[in-house]
Amino acid sequence: MSLNIRRSNGKLKQSTANSLRLDGTRIEKLLENARSIIDLLDDGDDKLSGEFIFDKQYVHSLVENLLVKMENMIFDARVLTPSFTEKSYSLFDRCKKASREILSFSDEDLLADTGPHSDDDEFENTVEQRLLRSVMEWGRSPFPQPAATAMALLKITLDETFSARSIEPGIAGTHTISFQSGSVTHDIELVDLGQAMTDSGAMTIENILCRPLQWMLSSFADSAEGQNAKKAERTVRWLVLARGDHLNLQRADEKSALFFEALLNDRADSDHIFVYAGVDDPLIASIPSGWRIESTRKGKIAWIYGAGSETLLSGLKAAGKLLFHS
Repeated sequence: MSLNIRRSNGKLKQSTANSLRLDGTRIEKLLENARSIIDLLDDGDDKLSGEFIFDKQYVHSLVENLLVKMENMIFDARVLTPSFTEKSYSLFDRCKKASREILSFSDEDLLADTGPHSDDDEFENTVEQRLLRSVMEWGRSPFPQPAATAMALLKITLDETFSARSIEPGIAGTHTISFQSGSVTHDIELVDLGQAMTDSGAMTIENILCRPLQWMLSSFADSAEGQNAKKAERTVRWLVLARGDHLNLQRADEKSALFFEALLNDRADSDHIFVYAGVDDPLIASIPSGWRIESTRKGKIAWIYGAGSETLLSGLKAAGKLLFHS
């Protein structure tokens, strides 16, 4: 299979490039805040394992940090999404109110609790343990219960951001990458936001300097599938915003939303792969084990982060096959 890579004939307007660059930065920050929410909740769960000693200040700091990340996340979502509703802000206000009520519990209230863990020998039933358990119940809830929880807010915000994203008709990137997989032709409009492509010589996969995209397309450049390609029956269009270490990719012309982002700069604290797929898209059901998958009302999200570079590179190659093999 060959990749047809060429510099686009159309000229990308500077205003469009600037707008896309700002959108890409906003999405990075939104997902960074969303990951922080998940990490903070995971840390709270770890503290409840009974292997850690903590005080009330830890619990108060956990709540304050969660509220900051939640508010930042929905601010970025509102800037990104013209159709953004007040649903997330309303839910955030309810979350904040609920958290304040929990933190105002007196020691007597907490010790009087006769909830499901009150007689559990595995728990050291201190005031701090009981307060943190109440906070974690506020942080998570069994989806789709419409509770004022941090995870409910995260899922609603990601739904509002990614389920409604659309690509401007006729948008041209700085480069076009075309290839056929099975009976489908894939046309990728790539916008080089910095050090993503080089135009020297006959253009091959080596001209793609965006590491995540190069790994995603590597199986196609190496494959012999194109030698016996079927007749193309349809074309799928994609828009890619790319830098040397980063890409976000969105599918156009399809009924079901699909958004993909990857950052690969050899820093375990920030490197990640993120996928949002609409409820009717089979993609996430095919994702290999090891990814973090969550259901939302309008789709599913899948994440891999905090992993080594080999795991991420393997994940990018697998994602490329899932997205582009037909």
